[in-house]
Amino acid sequence: MKRLHKSKRYFLIGVFLVTTLVFCRAQQPVRGDKPATLLALIQQSKPDTSRIKLLLTLSRYYFDTEWNYRNKIKVDSALVFLVQAKNLSDSLDAFELGQETLTQMGYYYFRCDNARRAEECFRQVIDRYKKAGDKDREAQAWVNFGMRSPLIDSTLQTIIGRFEHALRIYRESHNKIREGSVITQIAYRHVRQGKLALAEDEARQVLNLQNSNGPNELQYTYDLLAEISALRGNYNIAILYELEAIKSMERIGDYRFEDSFYNTLGGFYGEIGEVEKSIQWFHKSLEVMKRNSAPEGQFYKPGVVTVDDRNALYSLARRIVQGLIKQNRQREAFSFLTHTTKEYPPDTDFARQLQTGSMGDCYRAMSHYSMAEKYYREAIMLEISTGQIDELRKEYYNISKLYIAWRQYSNAANHLDKLMAMPEGVISLCMLGDIHNMLFKIDSASGNYVDAIKHYQAHKAINDSIFTEKKSKQIQELQIQYETGQKEKDIQLLRNQARLHQNEIQRAILAKNLTFGGIALLLVIVGLLYHSYRVKQRSNKQLQAQQREINHKNYSLRNLVDEKEWLLKEVHHRVKNNLATIMSLLNSQSAYLNNAEALSAIRDSQHRVQAMSLIHQKLYQSENVAAIDMAFYIHELVEYLRDSFNTRHRIRFEMKVEPVELTIAQAVPLGLILNEAITNAIKYAFPENRNGVITISMKQEANEHFSLTIADNGIGLPPDFDSENKSSLGMSLMQGLSDDIGARFEIQSDGGTAIAIRFTSDQFQHQP
Repeated sequence: MKRLHKSKRYFLIGVFLVTTLVFCRAQQPVRGDKPATLLALIQQSKPDTSRIKLLLTLSRYYFDTEWNYRNKIKVDSALVFLVQAKNLSDSLDAFELGQETLTQMGYYYFRCDNARRAEECFRQVIDRYKKAGDKDREAQAWVNFGMRSPLIDSTLQTIIGRFEHALRIYRESHNKIREGSVITQIAYRHVRQGKLALAEDEARQVLNLQNSNGPNELQYTYDLLAEISALRGNYNIAILYELEAIKSMERIGDYRFEDSFYNTLGGFYGEIGEVEKSIQWFHKSLEVMKRNSAPEGQFYKPGVVTVDDRNALYSLARRIVQGLIKQNRQREAFSFLTHTTKEYPPDTDFARQLQTGSMGDCYRAMSHYSMAEKYYREAIMLEISTGQIDELRKEYYNISKLYIAWRQYSNAANHLDKLMAMPEGVISLCMLGDIHNMLFKIDSASGNYVDAIKHYQAHKAINDSIFTEKKSKQIQELQIQYETGQKEKDIQLLRNQARLHQNEIQRAILAKNLTFGGIALLLVIVGLLYHSYRVKQRSNKQLQAQQREINHKNYSLRNLVDEKEWLLKEVHHRVKNNLATIMSLLNSQSAYLNNAEALSAIRDSQHRVQAMSLIHQKLYQSENVAAIDMAFYIHELVEYLRDSFNTRHRIRFEMKVEPVELTIAQAVPLGLILNEAITNAIKYAFPENRNGVITISMKQEANEHFSLTIADNGIGLPPDFDSENKSSLGMSLMQGLSDDIGARFEIQSDGGTAIAIRFTSDQFQHQP
């Protein structure tokens, strides 16, 4: 089941809107003039190309607005001006303006849900460019056709086909930049289809194209990769990709979608339970949005919140509200929402739906269930009218949580059935886990413990695939509850049998046909049944006492484990502090040295100590004190060495590190090897301040076989270099450390230097 992820940032819909804006920025309507002003200018103008441009501007004002029944007349008015522009461009033989007019007519017909007429317009534009031999504009026409096509599941493959036409033309003309942009659009549609592996391959194709063409806008590709990882539940990888997107944005100085990236990152942190970090990023996104907007105004001007901005504002506000509620700050969430509503009134159906749903969230958190139900139902009606399927599944999810808290389990089950009936790919992995958890509660409340256990197992499996694995006793407790329920049924059966026998006795007494012997026998039977009942009661009490004792022991064991983990973290913390002291001593010692070789040795020692210190720092900061996440560790070590040697942009680092976890026994040697290899590459591979690339790769080659490679494209090793000669401390250290972990150490020099470490270990844990 696919996520969007997560979902998205504003998940799939949010990412699609962001990319759509990138492509269609040039087609944005100029809304600086009011309709009355434009009409006056048209009446005063001559029948030339200037009038055509004014007619197109006015038509865009009418049809490029929020589509609902209240605006239908306003949207329909655009056709009058488009027809005038078409006739005038034909009479003046204004080819380009005629093409633009046909394109906007296609936009208009799509807005009015007349797909057949829209396709006729776009086909005319494409055919005319094809006859004119203008391949570049023919391809752009295919892109416009695909971008404006409604994103409906039944037409997704057709839309992808339109982008593929453009892709073929760009490939024939070797336009790598446009080729990458079109592949990105195809990848987004494949995500919507649930083809995550295919979308990821396409995103990596785009990344390779962008890297081969020098510095480019990599942030959108990293953003897409982050969303795909989030849909799979790999939030640690998603966070890494989103941080790379933000770095790319800052590197090229393109802050157009700064708020969207911050919003997305906040959503990822929220999914893994880092609520405080999540809210911080949401507020950062909100600050950017408010800095670029103002609360009033209708036309598109600098400093004014547009329709789409207002929708985004309330989508972000709802995330902040839900984050505050998770921290039990319900009153603060309600106050924030009230202030936002007053400052930025929701003036679109989508914004009203988000604001209404947020009110439901607040009232649910404050246990005002009837008020929450009212707002959730209103939000659902608005979603159905606007066709926002992504938001509709969120409201079904939220109202189900309300009914669970309200203990209206049948209503919760009905809405969960609607949620599970939605198309594949709409429900995120995290939401699916929560749905199973709610179904577990519903079945538990109704005494259906078998299905409850199945739902809890599904919830736990999904949760463990996203978060750190933790052992739980809840399945065993459910099993005990189930067995206890079976015993209670047996006891009830005995009670019913006792009543039957008692009735027989009463009927015998009333009939006066039963002898005293029969009465005595029946009394003995009743006594035996009662004795059996008391025995079972005592057994149940003993079972309950044993269960309490087990729970007490489990609690004690958990305390011991927590204390052990705390002590381990404290040890790692102190080791890290001691290593920091050693680094300070080395730094102090270097102040008294004038010998360059001695200073270099001191610095090398500092780097080695820092490589070990980072490992202990990661251990005491991590929930898992037994293993190191090498993806995070290698990134931090590279950043430290880059800053230490002040490489600036002269040396670029490419990291292809899979999410591998190691114990400290393996992490320390590999960290020191990494330090030596990277330090040598920085110092010797690029003399005379040459530019270069250092590539670091760590991957799993087979079940228990791993490889670590550090390569550069520098000058390579000296011709007389002998890898068996251990006169170099660094080389001796790397070979010795490789032997310590039973690894095969290899070094090659072909167009640079490459060091490879291959080893087998049964203590690595590879996370998909």
